[in-house]
Amino acid sequence: MASHAPLVWFDSHSYLFLSELASHTRHLTENPAISLILVEPETSNPFARQRITLHGEVEIIAREEPLFKQVLQRFHHQFGDIMQVIEPLADFHLFRVNADSGRFIRGFGQAYEVGGDDLDQLIHIDPRR
Repeated sequence: MASHAPLVWFDSHSYLFLSELASHTRHLTENPAISLILVEPETSNPFARQRITLHGEVEIIAREEPLFKQVLQRFHHQFGDIMQVIEPLADFHLFRVNADSGRFIRGFGQAYEVGGDDLDQLIHIDPRR
């Protein structure tokens, strides 16, 4: 299922704060598999934009866990006053994305598989293979 949602990075993971009212939230609670795509802002050539796709699974971080508060502080810092409105809403849940693979496109002819235990290795994809 494709969707759009703001995220934050904390402790080498990305986090989503999502409402149960959204279809993508219901989907993730039933099937934790996820793919994220992060794309650099538009440039003069949309074919050459850097982008990374990450694949993995999500897990819900309960509101009573200390991590919840730490990550929500990051959401407040990044997204401002709107967080005062949505944080207390009971239909919002915090999801941690546990990515295990990915693909990074740096530009034309510069495609890489992302791997390693910390997703810190880039393996060039040779189109001639």
